[in-house]
Amino acid sequence: MVNDGVAAAVIERRRRVAAESLIDGEEYDAAGDELVRILAVNGSEPKALALLSVLALLRNDASAAEHARGQALSSWAHNPEVDYLIGRKLSQKYRFTEGAEAQRRALAFDARYTPARIQLAQDLLRLGRDTDGWPLVAEAQKADAYDITAFNLVTLRDKLAGFKAIENGHFRLRMAANEAPIYGPRALAILERARATLTAKYGLDLREQVTVEIYPSAGDFAVRTFGMPDNPGYLGVCFGPVITVNSPASQTANWESVLWHEFCHVVTLTMTRNRMPRWLSEGISVFEEGNENASWTRSMSLNYRDRILNGKMQPISAMSAAFLQAKSGEDLQFAYYQSALVVQYLVEHYGLEKLKAVLRALGTGQSMNDALAAQMGPLETLDRGFAESARDQLPIQNNCRSGEGASAS
Repeated sequence: MVNDGVAAAVIERRRRVAAESLIDGEEYDAAGDELVRILAVNGSEPKALALLSVLALLRNDASAAEHARGQALSSWAHNPEVDYLIGRKLSQKYRFTEGAEAQRRALAFDARYTPARIQLAQDLLRLGRDTDGWPLVAEAQKADAYDITAFNLVTLRDKLAGFKAIENGHFRLRMAANEAPIYGPRALAILERARATLTAKYGLDLREQVTVEIYPSAGDFAVRTFGMPDNPGYLGVCFGPVITVNSPASQTANWESVLWHEFCHVVTLTMTRNRMPRWLSEGISVFEEGNENASWTRSMSLNYRDRILNGKMQPISAMSAAFLQAKSGEDLQFAYYQSALVVQYLVEHYGLEKLKAVLRALGTGQSMNDALAAQMGPLETLDRGFAESARDQLPIQNNCRSGEGASAS
């Protein structure tokens, strides 16, 4: 009997981990199937019900989400882990405001629950609310001196005290004191030009000041962005009102194009209330890099050409898989390239106004594919048209470049 109980617990945990992974991969139906299997054995399992609530929120079904949350709390009405899990998964989807609300609910149940305190602190910092976020980091580190994320963030906070701030009504630029006089004004000018160009183009009345932090240390950038110092491969990340980037001292990419790319994310994330798939956000940012400066464009390569000819592109209706199923750096770079090709195709064949309408629809909670179908037509038509367009644009092999660009975010 004991062995049977242990085996059942192991199976339950594996299914829950699988469900989380499927949620991360936007395979929501499959994630739901795993949760149903768990609940068929234990109908009151709180973590499975919390994840069921997450699924409902990602599908914009607030009523179902609250019902599942209520069931998750039925066996322990003040269980902080339920809202902590809900909030953590929402924040992983860049829905930091909702994630922070969930962490506050968890802390209302147990003010000493350190995981929720740390997650709330990171959510607030990613929302640009430093005056609220940093004290929470300090409290969490004091309460648990062995929490690695809290320790890393406290250490980073001390380093940030030596940064120089360059500020105007639109931006708060923070960077190393020795780098600020070298290119700080130029960075601010790039950001101002990006703001003027992109907010006008997409019709966004952006009233919030945007924080941009430029890190000379890749490790410090990773701590600020991910909580851990070892997360290579990113040049910059945009959370919405906050952008973090590596400085020219820590990477060789064109820092001006990175700033342009990341500010474009500010525009699209704001328009959609952070409710957009990564491929569309990245595709628009890469597309707009090329519009601003042709030298920033990601060029066709032999590798990309072969992938297109061999049918290794994702259809528009399944574009999220380009990023979510990438197994190598080359796969990831092609995901960026293909995403920009999709955006170019949509703009050229359906117009920028239709693309903007898709962004606004996403902000209301409509799914990606439903928004595309409503604004631009049947998905089958979009998939077929894009595949034909991509092949028609292929240059002859001898004119292709063999190099591939670095990731901008």
